[in-house]
Amino acid sequence: MHTIASTPLEDKYTRKPNKLPKYPLDLSICEKCSLVQLATLVSPKISYKDYLYQSKTTVGLDGHYKQYAKQIIEKLNISKNSFIVDIGSNDGSFLTHFKEKGMQVIGIEPSNGPAKIANQNGIKTMQTFFSKEVARCVVKNYRKPDLICANYMFANIKNLENFLLAVVELMDAKTVISIQTGYHPLQWKKMMFDYVYHEHFYYFTLTSLQKLLRKYSINIFHAETNDQKGGSLKILASLQKSKEISHSVNRILKKEKKDNIHIKSYYKSFFRKLKILKNQIENKIKSYKESNLSIIGFGASHSTTTFLHAIKIAQYLDFIADDNSLKHNTHSPGFNIRVLPSGAIYKLKPNIVIILGWQHAKTILARHKKLLDQGIKFFVPLPKLKSYKK
Repeated sequence: MHTIASTPLEDKYTRKPNKLPKYPLDLSICEKCSLVQLATLVSPKISYKDYLYQSKTTVGLDGHYKQYAKQIIEKLNISKNSFIVDIGSNDGSFLTHFKEKGMQVIGIEPSNGPAKIANQNGIKTMQTFFSKEVARCVVKNYRKPDLICANYMFANIKNLENFLLAVVELMDAKTVISIQTGYHPLQWKKMMFDYVYHEHFYYFTLTSLQKLLRKYSINIFHAETNDQKGGSLKILASLQKSKEISHSVNRILKKEKKDNIHIKSYYKSFFRKLKILKNQIENKIKSYKESNLSIIGFGASHSTTTFLHAIKIAQYLDFIADDNSLKHNTHSPGFNIRVLPSGAIYKLKPNIVIILGWQHAKTILARHKKLLDQGIKFFVPLPKLKSYKK
């Protein structure tokens, strides 16, 4: 087991200063099934209360969803009259690209805010946690879907057994399920440890995901990886023996075995590298402060909370800037750092901007190039220390 930090729930950015409970972020691996998971699981009913995240706020995600919807439609030859169910549909961003093609869509989303936005935008969404009862309700009122989608939520399910039993209730021999989830073998090549947080109970490889789904007679017939969200795994699956397995599945499985990503030494090596990088970042930011430079952070996300509790630089930040209006005038979980609109940087002119949302550094730098022109220095902490100035 490896300890990253103890943090509050990572998206609990509050209007008033907070004093939130902390929960351990300890990663463990099952030596039998290869599944990596958190040792301490926090109830989703706590995590998704007053949930602020919306899919549309993630840089580049809507473009990815549009392309992936097109890819699925073409690959599976999905017709105009098809029925699509998206589990964990958030604000309905993904389903929009199917509805535009004339398909019938239903979202299932436990968080009130995103579900409300989806319904307002014409994406019919059930505001509830997915269960057998919900699956039966969908089938009774509509029919078995042609496609079930689970985008970046499969790692967030506390009870996978109940969830998959409910998924099977929705499926028949023609139904295909599409799952996209974070893929830590790619993420950790970039030192992306901050994708580990309490909403993500599990960290899948294709090996562990295949073993899990087979228990419920669900067969992965296509798989691929990409750089979305720092590294993602996408699979298509159906009920056992209903689809021919593509070469893509065996190719990834062989690579995982070759790279030894299911043995303890892989994780020990990663955390040794992370410790070295952590010390480098802390020393660098401390030296900026000792030189009387004003420092702010950029990016108020889930991963920011993990980052700031694992790497001890929060005390040096005057505020955190963010382009997402939902986070403006809130306080960060645990440290109560003010979150302000990115326009505050132009007014207050700090010396140093640390890009806490470092995965989006390229976009942030392009969007705020004027700050570089004004002599403000940008600091990108991961995957390796890098600074930008005019």
